[in-house]
Amino acid sequence: MSHSAAQPGRPSHDDGDARPGTYAGRQHPVAALVLIALGIGVFAGLVGLAPWAATGMVLPVQNLWAFQTMPEDMPVALLPLSQYMAIRIVGLMVTGGLVAALGLRWWAPARHWTAVGWAAAGLLLVQVAAAVQSFSVLGDGLLMGSMGDLYFYGLLAGVVAAIAAAVLVLLAVRSRSKAVAALGIGLAAVPAGEWLFAWGEVFWESFALPPVVSMLGHWFPAVLAGLALAWCPPDRMGRAAVWVVDLALLWTVPVLFDAVAGALGTRVFRGDLALMQEYAAGSFTAALDSPGAVGTVVLAAALGVAGVLVRMVSRRTA
Repeated sequence: MSHSAAQPGRPSHDDGDARPGTYAGRQHPVAALVLIALGIGVFAGLVGLAPWAATGMVLPVQNLWAFQTMPEDMPVALLPLSQYMAIRIVGLMVTGGLVAALGLRWWAPARHWTAVGWAAAGLLLVQVAAAVQSFSVLGDGLLMGSMGDLYFYGLLAGVVAAIAAAVLVLLAVRSRSKAVAALGIGLAAVPAGEWLFAWGEVFWESFALPPVVSMLGHWFPAVLAGLALAWCPPDRMGRAAVWVVDLALLWTVPVLFDAVAGALGTRVFRGDLALMQEYAAGSFTAALDSPGAVGTVVLAAALGVAGVLVRMVSRRTA
């Protein structure tokens, strides 16, 4: 059989850029397909929340809480709503979208968009339910007023944006285009590193994390992005652009996350948005040329180039 022959039950184009009418995935009755896709979405949403669930899901202590409450006596919340945990929430949500997309790529059903839609519905079911429960708990105990309103609705806007990003990653990574899928993985790489880092706080206090946990959280995004680039060789203009964008994301997003986390976590600003923006912009600019930021880009690029070379050699010797 020729190497170019299509495999039964798979796209007829081995690079994943199947044209309309050429995609032939696994056949399922519609009801079974809906249940499986919905289950994938629900499972992925739960996987995204798993590091937080493993800590016991006790709402972090709130600076604007209406009652004096010990940390262990705070209510249970399905999301860690706090200005100090804003980046963590992004990691939990976006990783759920990534897991759902990878599950769909592995499954590869024939009714592509039907499966994607129901998986997105399952993911949203988990994430929206978690948000509704958590904000209900927060609203019940928060000291409302100008600062309380700003805090509550600011967190709400951030969570909505994180859920939207999770759905965007799901749609992108499950795309039939390798370029779009690799771009989606690049978008999810840094949040996935934050999700992995969150597991460390299940076993250790945040101030006593072993260095290996921090290293995994820092370098994992580079490995993930590098593997995506190796899978998507820059042999076309669009794919070459994806390489540039993914490496740029890997360079800038961790620095941006650190800058935003610093601005949100500095209590002296007391909700002064102008000061927070100024602080975040200064921190972002100052950290762009740090060895850690540049090192992840170099590692991802090296993995991508190495993967492309290995594929080229294996094809020539096949």
